[in-house]
Amino acid sequence: MNNIFGKKLKALRLEAGLYQSDIAQEFGVVQSTVTRWENGIIDPELSMLEKIADYFHVTPDHLLGYHNVVFQLSAREQEALCEFRRLDNNSQSQALGFMKALADKKKR
Repeated sequence: MNNIFGKKLKALRLEAGLYQSDIAQEFGVVQSTVTRWENGIIDPELSMLEKIADYFHVTPDHLLGYHNVVFQLSAREQEALCEFRRLDNNSQSQALGFMKALADKKKR
């Protein structure tokens, strides 16, 4: 079985600094499901594939390996990225921590 989806999911998860348990919680599945996705044992349902793509700001096609196109950044996202890149490593870590705290606060 071709495991492009699993490899892409794992790469995106690691790039985001997330654990399998974080993904499981986000999508309402058990951690073993995420493990099975990443290992190519099972594939997610289409509706879940779309949710995962939205979460990581990529297309379902990208997750399935049809092409490497990711969503275009909005002007606001481009501005934020430019400012982020101007920061030193310590400041970037602080900025990420602040953004995560804001996102967590919004979930409540």
